[in-house]
This record gives sequence, structure tokens and C-alpha cells, in this order.
Amino acid sequence: MIVKFIYKVTYRIRMEHKIKRLNELVYELKEYHGLSEGDIIEHITKKEIKIPVTVFENKVAPLEALVKYMKDMLGMDINQISEQLNRSSKTVWATYNNAKKKDDGSFWVKDTKVLIPLSIFRHRMLSVMESTVEFLKEKHELRYNEIASVIGRDQRTVWTAYNRAVKKRKM
Repeated sequence: MIVKFIYKVTYRIRMEHKIKRLNELVYELKEYHGLSEGDIIEHITKKEIKIPVTVFENKVAPLEALVKYMKDMLGMDINQISEQLNRSSKTVWATYNNAKKKDDGSFWVKDTKVLIPLSIFRHRMLSVMESTVEFLKEKHELRYNEIASVIGRDQRTVWTAYNRAVKKRKM
């Protein structure tokens, strides 16, 4: 009986501590980062957009393929895409138009189990290709030849992209 009581008390103390810490974090997000409670809830509940890796098999540049997929397949507008990719809307607009010019009706996306979180493309330090290859190499532990076949690029291109990403991360 005493053990049960102690358990309940320690559980309540742990919960109170967690709630106190959560309140401190919410306060910090509001005060120092200018977020409203609605913004905080939205960030917590927002699902991450995932991109099928087969998007990059198309015969357009990686950024063009990504923007075209987001616009045509996900139905996002230019401003939403620019916000998600941390790029200017002018860049996104020009990229989309270049992709449309190159598109001969063969832009497609195969079903795949390998999905890439859109958030990896927000950091401008790496190119879209470097981010993709780095993610596939480190998170999915694919070999260069496997990555090459998945994204429709030469194995040497994949090796170069990965090594550039590693060098840039060390800077």
C-alpha cells in the first residue's frame, strides 16, 4: 500500500516537473522567438512533408524536379514552395518555368518506400543533390551505386555530391 502511494506521489511530481518545463519552453518560444500559442501548436502538430526519391529520376535538375513536384503534384503555390525551401519566390518561379520548358510530358514519379523529408532542403549550405545524396547515404545507409540507380544519376556524380556535402559540413 505504501509503495503504491509513493509511486503516485513520484509520478505526480514528475508530471508537475514536465509541465513546468513545458511552460518554460512555451514562454521562451513566445518571448524570444515571437511565436504565438497557435504558432507553437501548429509547429508541434504539423506533419512533415515527404518527397518520393523517384522525383529526382526525371531529366531535369534536382531543384527543378523538386519544385515541379511540389507545384504540380502537391498543389502548392510558388510562395508556399519558396517558404518551404527557404528560397526567394523569384527563384522558385524561374525554376518552375525552366522545368516546364524542359518537360516533354515525361515528368513522373514512381511509387517508392524511400521518402525524403522536405526539411533537409531548407539549409542552403548544400545543393538539392548534395542534400538528397547525403540523406540517402547516411539515413538509409545506401551505397553509391544504389543511390545512383534510385535517383537516375551516374555513380560518380553521386560520389562527388556526397563528398562535396561532407566537405561543406566540415567548414
